[in-house]
Amino acid sequence: MRSSSADIFFNFSETLRQQGRRKIIVDATSEEQELATDEVSRPHFIDLAKERMRRSRGRELPGTFNPMVIGELFVEQSAPWERIVSNLKSEILGVVNDIVKMIVGHIAIQETASGILAIIRGSLELLANDLETKFRELLAPHIEGHPITYNHYLTDTVQKIQEERRRKSLEEQFRKIIWHDEFASGRQISIFPSRVFNQSEKHIEVDMERYGGELAVDYMEAYYKVSALLSVFLQAVNPRPISLLTYLKARKQEIFDDISVLAVERCLINKLPSLFPSETILDLRDDEVAYIATESGTLALERSRYGQKLTTLEDAKTELKQLDIHRALDLASPLLEAVDLYSDEESEAEFSEDEQTEVTEQSQHEEGHCHGTNMGCLRNSQRYRLLAHHT
Repeated sequence: MRSSSADIFFNFSETLRQQGRRKIIVDATSEEQELATDEVSRPHFIDLAKERMRRSRGRELPGTFNPMVIGELFVEQSAPWERIVSNLKSEILGVVNDIVKMIVGHIAIQETASGILAIIRGSLELLANDLETKFRELLAPHIEGHPITYNHYLTDTVQKIQEERRRKSLEEQFRKIIWHDEFASGRQISIFPSRVFNQSEKHIEVDMERYGGELAVDYMEAYYKVSALLSVFLQAVNPRPISLLTYLKARKQEIFDDISVLAVERCLINKLPSLFPSETILDLRDDEVAYIATESGTLALERSRYGQKLTTLEDAKTELKQLDIHRALDLASPLLEAVDLYSDEESEAEFSEDEQTEVTEQSQHEEGHCHGTNMGCLRNSQRYRLLAHHT
């Protein structure tokens, strides 16, 4: 926000400097010189000032004027200020709206963001009204009031304007006394002081009304510079301590600093954190909370469809786990049988030859003992032989 506002204020300062005057007063060298639509020659503007002096004449002495003439001329010259400041307000509020949308869009879903933005816009509208009121308050002295200032820069500027004009006039007179080529070459030449004196004497203004008009125009231009001469944006963008000299120079841009610091900085930027405080959330009614958090029909249907898909996938996952268990058992059965068979073979192989001999002798003994006497004994001996043969 600071970066964007700094760019906007830089453009505002350039616009106010280049387009802040209704008419640009130029020193036309000849009547045939073509002027732009926003330019006016100094002689013509002085004639306009003389006309106003005639209408407002009271007890002023010849060559003097009513101070209200300066105010009238200034109001006409500063007419574009209101439009430029209005454009500044629109640009600043546009940036604030864009940043608020970006923040809300980042922290909330689209359906909820619209409800949150509706609440924030209500608070932002109040800030916009305060900003508009402050703009009008700061512009009122320059548009509706009479000119007033206690800055010594006003008289300094008037004297510098007059000195610059006298310098140009003397230069023009010297060009008439001395040939142009010799004047431009910078060579040393001999002149008669009387010629210089006589030529400069011709430039003395004897028309008191015109002299008063020139003085009124000079004061109007000086007052305009005191009120609106522009420099860098100091307080809102670069709030570092500044020297007294820098501060006095900065006050030449009174309207610019007032708009940027007193209006935009204090009435808007400093209050942006309070657009959506936690107290606002706690004070919301149930219907407002429902409006903000309620899902749309499309979103609810989509959520239900995704829920069904999730249930289906979970059931399929459970079945796959069961199939995986049965498959593992089927694969393990042949291995278990092979292990049992191998174990039986090892057990049988453990019988030694001595044990086999012992079994054979025992069977023969049993057979001799029970020969001719009992069939049961015969069967037992046959069992021993079979066991011995098997081993």
